Amino acid sequence: MKGMKRCLNHIDIIRDAVSNGVPDKVDEVVKARTDGANSAYASAQFVGYNDVTVTSNATSRTDKSWEITASGNSLLFIEFGTGIIYPHNNPIDHPYNFAGSWSIEHKQYLTDSEKLARYKGKWPDPYSGKLIEGNPSANVMYQTGKTIKSTLPGELKRVLDEAVKS
Repeated sequence: MKGMKRCLNHIDIIRDAVSNGVPDKVDEVVKARTDGANSAYASAQFVGYNDVTVTSNATSRTDKSWEITASGNSLLFIEFGTGIIYPHNNPIDHPYNFAGSWSIEHKQYLTDSEKLARYKGKWPDPYSGKLIEGNPSANVMYQTGKTIKSTLPGELKRVLDEAVKS
């Protein structure tokens, strides 16, 4: 019976790791990546008012889903970049991920050569109205997702390995 009790205790340790250790580790990683994304947006090159905030929450630990959300009026400008001067290298498949510029006069994207020539690829700052060159893609959410996908499985494997070894 002594061996059976030890076996059952070991199963309880593994069950606790799956029920609590794994979600706790995901919470920790999501919080760290949220803090990292906030820092990255705060330091991103952008001449306008940077109002991007990144939040996270465990929408439900029982159905095991977590979210990291970025929001703000300047989010798309910073994440995908603006103007045609900078390369648009954000790999997220999104309709705003193209080289374009906005026409002050026409309130639309500059797509014809006459408008592009007139504004020389610059972008109007929505707060001052001054023409600016735009900004490069920050790729913060893309990098955040990529980091989580590459690091989280190893972190969770360590949690489970520790439980199995105990």
